[in-house]
Amino acid sequence: MPIKYVLIDGAFFVRLCNDFQEDIGGPVRQIGWSAVGMDVHRGIFYDALPVKKPTESDADHAGRLKAKATFLDAIRSHPNFSVRDGLTRLKAGSGSAEVRSSLEQKGVDTWIAVDAIRYALMGLADEIHIYTSDSDIYPVFEALKETRCRGTLYYDARKAKEELIYAADSAYPIDYHMLSSWLQISTDLRKINTEFSPTQTIEIDSWSLEFGRAGQDYLMNVCLPNGRAYCLVAPSWVSFSHHMGAQGIKLGLSQLRQVFGDHP
Repeated sequence: MPIKYVLIDGAFFVRLCNDFQEDIGGPVRQIGWSAVGMDVHRGIFYDALPVKKPTESDADHAGRLKAKATFLDAIRSHPNFSVRDGLTRLKAGSGSAEVRSSLEQKGVDTWIAVDAIRYALMGLADEIHIYTSDSDIYPVFEALKETRCRGTLYYDARKAKEELIYAADSAYPIDYHMLSSWLQISTDLRKINTEFSPTQTIEIDSWSLEFGRAGQDYLMNVCLPNGRAYCLVAPSWVSFSHHMGAQGIKLGLSQLRQVFGDHP
């Protein structure tokens, strides 16, 4: 079995998980690091402790520091995982008539680059998997091609640029199945008999998919190439696909085919 190192851009990873949870609704779920780190020899999570915002009280900042430290300690406690801290600083920007400030994370992309090349040149890893959509990382994948180590990218299909995707030996968009596994969300699709007014229709691969809602449920009419139609309810999968648009449908179409078969 190849030795695999996983390098995770923490801000990117947490933001993607939070966006997904916000989209599907329901209680906040904890990330299951055993699922993220499956078959991993080493996993490194790159993040930073927050600095105090100009308008933030000491108590609020202390609360954010404690929450982040607890989160990072939970990752450190997982077998084969470690955390590297970057720097978070205030970045000044100019508005129309006032100076604004925002937070930026420094050091994370540099740490990922240094570690990826170091593990490859030392012969510690056969595969290096990087979770990010940061285009600054693309030279890392180009450099890995000069070693025996293969570089794999996992990215947000809404954010990543082509130069990053094409630089890796292999590149995969982070899809519903990955996120549901990490957040321990059911992937079940249920057929139901109900009617709803669709708010969006997408045509792809001879399938017609109509989206809508009934109460708290996200619904989808699936019109198959053979003319048959079914209504499905699956709050997480349907809302994610709707949120991701056509790209999300492509990622989930394989699951629909498993439900219906080629000729249901």
